[in-house]
Amino acid sequence: MNELQLSKNALKSFDKRGKFDFTLHENMFASLFPNFERQVTFGTGKNGLEKWCTKKFTADFYDSQNHIVIEIDGASHQTERQQIVDRMKELFFFEKGIKVYRISNEKVKELFEQETKKGGEILNGIFC
Repeated sequence: MNELQLSKNALKSFDKRGKFDFTLHENMFASLFPNFERQVTFGTGKNGLEKWCTKKFTADFYDSQNHIVIEIDGASHQTERQQIVDRMKELFFFEKGIKVYRISNEKVKELFEQETKKGGEILNGIFC
């Protein structure tokens, strides 16, 4: 998949009203960890555009009590450009005292399948 195709896929993440639509893997993760805030935006502050090349960074998931950001990484994170953006984001959060954890789509799917299997086993124990 080339960068143009990835850009087109990124545009598909927004619905017709321009509202952000979560990815399947973000929805899976949110169902496993409902206490995390989703799509939390952090402003880069005065002179942030010059320092960070952006006015804001958005975390996929944020745990404000433990100062943790979770980023769900799919295929778009394999491009050189996105890896630079991701590294800048990690440095920004590091300066804020926030730890960033990156989880691949594949790992999210694996965790989700493990948890749904456990849930199915519990229900089978109750109803069978």
